[in-house]
Amino acid sequence: VAGVGVARLLHRFGVRDIIVCDRAGAIYTGRAERMNWAKQYLAKETNRARRRGSLADMLRGADIFVGVSTEGILTAEMVASMAPDPIVLALSIPHPEIDPSVAKQAGAAIVATGRSDHPNMMDISLVFPGVFRG
Repeated sequence: VAGVGVARLLHRFGVRDIIVCDRAGAIYTGRAERMNWAKQYLAKETNRARRRGSLADMLRGADIFVGVSTEGILTAEMVASMAPDPIVLALSIPHPEIDPSVAKQAGAAIVATGRSDHPNMMDISLVFPGVFRG
């Protein structure tokens, strides 16, 4: 649910090159696997180029990663494959998608998490209500 809100919010603010991934990889129009109403909406509103592949594939050359899923899905190799000086917002709690120090070592210029015991904490109690609303 948070991922849908994040994508909607970014889209409303004018970001057009958005690719949303789930466990099966990139969500795109025409994908049959693991689709529901929310993913159908995301397929229609994002990934206009209908790129296919894994999260790792989609992150190659990307400027920003926004994660609201689960611990460990983002690796140092994925961060290193992103555009120079990428931004990593690993907001999953209680454990972020990647440890902030690992993301920094891999080349991230900015890293933020949803945890109060990590530097650059984004208070999700303030952020998520707007994100959920979209």
